[in-house]
Amino acid sequence: MNALTDAAEEGIMLYFMAFMFGLFMLGRSLKARIEGNRVESVRYWGGVALWKRSGHLARADQLNLKGGMSMNSGRRTTEYFALEFRDETAGKTLRLAEGIAGRPVAEALKDNLIKLLRLD
Repeated sequence: MNALTDAAEEGIMLYFMAFMFGLFMLGRSLKARIEGNRVESVRYWGGVALWKRSGHLARADQLNLKGGMSMNSGRRTTEYFALEFRDETAGKTLRLAEGIAGRPVAEALKDNLIKLLRLD
């Protein structure tokens, strides 16, 4: 009987943790703004700003795609990416976009941003 109650308690805790993680992820958002070469990134949760970072984006080689999680649906696997840039003067990395489904879409976003901002 003890093994059954232990399993039930662990199961309840796992469900609780999954619920809390889901709640966290649903309320999470990112807003990025680019004006000239100045970038501002604000992380929100539930509509409340948690932090704000800014930096200077001057060259295309500052942009980087970062692989994240992947999801399987039958035989199809979708990998999700984030677009980040490294501000070398401040020594920090700022996230511009996240949850980009698939490498081709992420690469297209990066290339279009480079063209739009006329980065070399």
